[in-house]
Amino acid sequence: LWAISREVAGRLERGLGLQARVLYQPPPPRPYRTDRYGPFVLWVSRMTELKRPRLAVDAMVPVRSGLQLWMVGDGPDAETVHRYVRDRGLAGRVRVLGPVTEEDLIRLYAECRGVLFTTWREDFGLVTVEAFASGKPVIVCNDGGGATELVHHGRNGYVVEPRPEVIARYLDRWGEDVRLAERQGEAARATVRDLQWPRVVETLLGR
Repeated sequence: LWAISREVAGRLERGLGLQARVLYQPPPPRPYRTDRYGPFVLWVSRMTELKRPRLAVDAMVPVRSGLQLWMVGDGPDAETVHRYVRDRGLAGRVRVLGPVTEEDLIRLYAECRGVLFTTWREDFGLVTVEAFASGKPVIVCNDGGGATELVHHGRNGYVVEPRPEVIARYLDRWGEDVRLAERQGEAARATVRDLQWPRVVETLLGR
């Protein structure tokens, strides 16, 4: 029995008494690339409470480095997030882009400084491996479940408390030091270099 993350394996054991080994999913096969480490951090998720988009917005209030937040995604809370950004007076620092094409998503990954993934108790979180494949580090919250399992604090991103002021502190590290983001981005790419579908399939088939 295989599970997509330790998070899911734990649920299987607690709920059903089943033991599962973990086999991480590779990023979807897309032409990921790294173009630059631009002056914005990317947030990619469905606009729902479980993804905590308002936590990401709140984290921008204490940010002092000039780094912006660009948010991609759609969902039932999309309009609420738009209003929240306006009500907090952050329209000049937070861009809510809504849904984008796959081509645009690849470009945004390629151009951002890093990725902020504020999800709660995620099964796995493809955002993390998509960002890594694009050579970008990731900030995740320590209650993010499977989303945290490939992020090594200080090496290819940060695992932080889900508090705006804490997230802002680490965003400013990237905002103030692009070389730091680049080094972590290189480590991120190395993390998923061997995470490939042929190897996963061979494991599933017992080869």
